[in-house]
Amino acid sequence: RVFRGETVTLTCDIQGAGNIQWTYSWFKDGSVLPHITKRVYTITSDESYSGIYSCEVKSISDAVTLTVSG
Repeated sequence: RVFRGETVTLTCDIQGAGNIQWTYSWFKDGSVLPHITKRVYTITSDESYSGIYSCEVKSISDAVTLTVSG
């Protein structure tokens, strides 16, 4: 429980993450929060921020080049 105007920091941690590049998605009450893509999500709270928060993490592989010839 926090009060209006307080700062809340949510962190999505992965144990043993190593040097892998990860992408993060944050959810509030099961709906994705667009444009929140960092590991740390900081909120200056008011009543509209009440809810259940979760994060989803995915890894990104190294890029490969595909060349198709005709």
